[in-house]
Amino acid sequence: MLREDLGIACTPDAPAFVLPSGEPVGSWGPQPVLRTARLVRTGLEVNGGICRSRLQLGHCLQIQDPEEEVLT
Repeated sequence: MLREDLGIACTPDAPAFVLPSGEPVGSWGPQPVLRTARLVRTGLEVNGGICRSRLQLGHCLQIQDPEEEVLT
């Protein structure tokens, strides 16, 4: 089980949401943690887009956007 591998409690009464330290998410709920995760995701997507653009310009490559669906 992943929780066991990570050292997080997996008993029936264990909290469903925990911080990276293993501490339970407080009464404030998971909103701040989820907001941070969304910001990280957005930053990674922007960085990937910039890298793809630089590769296309620098090497005259046609790189397909991973968000586009490939139709065959």
